[in-house]
Amino acid sequence: MLCAGGIDNARLLLVSGAPEAGGLGNAHDNVGRYFQEHPNARCAVLRSPDPSALQEPYSLLYRRRRRYLPKLALAPAVQREERVLNCGANLEYDYADEALNALRRIRRGLGAEPERADLRRDLPLAARGVRAATATAYRRFVHGRSPAAPPATVWLQVHCEQAPNRDSRVTLTRERDAAGVNRARLEWRLTDLERRTAATMVATVGSELRRLGLAEAEPAGWLSDAGGDWAERFSAVYHRIGTTRMADDPARGVVDSDCQVHGIDGLYVAGSSVFPTGGYANPTLTIVALALRLADHLVRRSQRW
Repeated sequence: MLCAGGIDNARLLLVSGAPEAGGLGNAHDNVGRYFQEHPNARCAVLRSPDPSALQEPYSLLYRRRRRYLPKLALAPAVQREERVLNCGANLEYDYADEALNALRRIRRGLGAEPERADLRRDLPLAARGVRAATATAYRRFVHGRSPAAPPATVWLQVHCEQAPNRDSRVTLTRERDAAGVNRARLEWRLTDLERRTAATMVATVGSELRRLGLAEAEPAGWLSDAGGDWAERFSAVYHRIGTTRMADDPARGVVDSDCQVHGIDGLYVAGSSVFPTGGYANPTLTIVALALRLADHLVRRSQRW
């Protein structure tokens, strides 16, 4: 059973088996290919005469140790009409109040690596804004709401599906880790379809916000520059998908519908690496569902022995 994630599941298959075969389960050169992520970027600024009208319904909400993030999704009809991928978006806020920004950075830095938190900078800033910090803390812990301070900038953060791309892949390098195993190289490749999907999301959300009289969307300039460096503006979110994809036909995938590697009895793969496509939503629930389904399959198989 391989449960090492979207990169190392492929890596372990590639380094296993006969070298001339290209690794286990790789008769059709599919292992490591079709790597997908969820490209994320701030794709537009939302200009509003009343930012609180955007802030209240679309900011974070906390209830009983759960965090709820309101999101917008591209309607299936728009996807079909514009011939684009699935896509979601949420609103993000930057504040002019430096004390509030410092408080937010401190909160985000708790438990993070030391170099990511600059307490020498942020603690004095937060201390000078005790009143704002107190109001923010009261609103957060009593009412479960995000800060009420007017945001200086409201962003539309887009997170979209990535189309399966055979050239987006995990390969091996000659460098070896402490266990003597070849390290992985990731070639994450986006296509213009992802750019067009994000641009369609911005245009659709902008049109609706304008209709409601809430805001005007100002798209990022790079989003319309198909020949520019737009791909570098997207970041990954650690959702590693597709490198041991599921398919009934061994020529098109690595595992079958039971997550067993084609042609290798008893070798199973679990995790998001078996997804044929990635959608735009976080993969955890689907990973769990597939893991439970695989567990049921293994129980039934053991009962036949």
